[in-house]
Amino acid sequence: MEITVEDVVNELARLVEEQSSDEAIDYSQGLTGPEIAERIGRGEKWVRARLKRAIKDGKVQVGKSRRKTIVGAWTTVPVYLPMHDEENEESETVVRVKK
Repeated sequence: MEITVEDVVNELARLVEEQSSDEAIDYSQGLTGPEIAERIGRGEKWVRARLKRAIKDGKVQVGKSRRKTIVGAWTTVPVYLPMHDEENEESETVVRVKK
């Protein structure tokens, strides 16, 4: 079964809304590429390719958030959030990219 860019965007929206058991991370700010890859069971390279397409199509917004590194230091990382039409919440994702 092929997973489409839209499937990745929908899964990203679900993950962002899901309550995290790790209180140190606020997923409402978005998820990193590796976090998305881990949760959907795909490689980071595969996820990056779909995110790149979703960003180009205006379906995903790129932001920044802080995460702890493997050695325990905090760092700023890119995070991804699904874009929604603010005028019509029931409509599909719209073409808009945060710059």
